[in-house]
Amino acid sequence: MKLAPALASGNTIVLKPAETVCLSVLEFIAEISDLIPRGVVNVVTGYGSEIGEALVTHPDVRKVAFTGSTATARKIIAYAAQKHHPADFGAGGKSANIICPSADLEPPRKQPRYPLYSIRGSVHGGSRLFVHRSIKNDFLDRFVEAIKRVQIGDPLNENTRLGAMSSRAQFEKVRGYFDIARSEGATVLTGGEVARGPSVEKGLFLTPTVLDNVTNDMRVAREEIFGPVTTVIVWDDETDMIHQSNDSRYGLAGAVWTSDLNQAHRIARHLETGIVWVNSYYNLPRGSLSEATSRAASAVNLRGTS
Repeated sequence: MKLAPALASGNTIVLKPAETVCLSVLEFIAEISDLIPRGVVNVVTGYGSEIGEALVTHPDVRKVAFTGSTATARKIIAYAAQKHHPADFGAGGKSANIICPSADLEPPRKQPRYPLYSIRGSVHGGSRLFVHRSIKNDFLDRFVEAIKRVQIGDPLNENTRLGAMSSRAQFEKVRGYFDIARSEGATVLTGGEVARGPSVEKGLFLTPTVLDNVTNDMRVAREEIFGPVTTVIVWDDETDMIHQSNDSRYGLAGAVWTSDLNQAHRIARHLETGIVWVNSYYNLPRGSLSEATSRAASAVNLRGTS
């Protein structure tokens, strides 16, 4: 998301990955090294507290893009302001994933990625699942079954859909939220434990977790867990549901699932968030481009041209 636009507009890049995920970034850069002139994409590893200020305030920097915690974002904003560098931020999320009464109740079939983006725990993840009471039981039966089928394990296995936590500290933090959820009165529909089995015995793997009977004032609904945890909040009144959706310190993304076009526009218009998807989730422009390319390729093949 950050490399492609910068490269397309003729820039060079310095990429500083989080210290817990350096290896995957370095491997990616090695894979594309024969496509990009030497020095165009540069990776600096280390602790942000040691190199962040020097990197962000460097006179050759013309733009700063940051994804990470809110606390670190505040520091980056201050650093960038010293040199008047323009900056954009993705600084945490607790996105609302709203299921309306008229929604298709088979998102795992219609949208194969739906359960993944609800439990993967990233900033875009729709971790607050607002489900209308009239369809709650039917929807959750299907949703939980889809979550249980998510394969956990080695990310080098093409069938894997959920990997490990990035660090021991994060692993323990997410485990702690399992206990917090139970103490607050939430019900664990699936997951809520360390993953077991031969494919996960050597890593920091947690089972994808769905928490029911959650209210929007619980810690598991208000705090960014950054792990494979979805909280289910039941709603009856649309106005109250929108109020609860907006009652969050975050405002990154969200989604509305409905077959009522007027309702989709109405809810999306009132959500105080940067991105709202309708009957889909996380379909960023790359997906649209991929689909357009596939359609174009099919058209070419049908015409019999090369």
